[in-house]
Amino acid sequence: MSQTLATSPATAADLLLYGGAATAAAHLQQALLDGGVLAGAVPQSMTGDGFAGQIAQAAMDLLGTVSLGDVLVGAWHSHRELREAGQRTHPTGREIVTLLPHDVASEHAPSVEALLNGRRFLRVECAVKLFVGVGTVQAEVADGRLVSVGAGQGLAGVTYGLRSIEINGTVTRLHHVEVTSQYQTDVHWPMRTFDPGFVLHREAAGESARGAAS
Repeated sequence: MSQTLATSPATAADLLLYGGAATAAAHLQQALLDGGVLAGAVPQSMTGDGFAGQIAQAAMDLLGTVSLGDVLVGAWHSHRELREAGQRTHPTGREIVTLLPHDVASEHAPSVEALLNGRRFLRVECAVKLFVGVGTVQAEVADGRLVSVGAGQGLAGVTYGLRSIEINGTVTRLHHVEVTSQYQTDVHWPMRTFDPGFVLHREAAGESARGAAS
């Protein structure tokens, strides 16, 4: 049983590898240092290159938690044509739906924490914006569920940065600490079958719950 879509590249971090992850981290570090962004957020002893570099690397690592497959499936789950097919095929029925080229965008706010003597000292919240221009793709809807998608491809990019830093309970919002990728990357995926599928009709969700309880 699987509810995942395996894409290549797989995550927002993988997208950056195509443009040089080390270069991306360096750009983010420099964005932190420019204009003394850290000066009001951390003690004077922690405003240098070393601390900024650690934050930048942590932000880059968090991009590995943002799955392109999850973003695509989440967008298709709410796609109007698929939702309408879910209505038509419930409780029994099957349709092949052709989705014309479309854009998918999502925003994420992963965070990392650092502990000092067992207590949280630092929390960094990142801002990740992912976008994919998707080509034509076919999807299968059965019994009110999205049960498969055909092989497809698109063009993906990512914007990343830092949203806030919390030091000992004091939160500082960081504005303009953002690096936009200057490149886009081809992304593709094979045909995928989902079991039991993603609910497109609310009554199909209720039937799943009853089936699990029986």
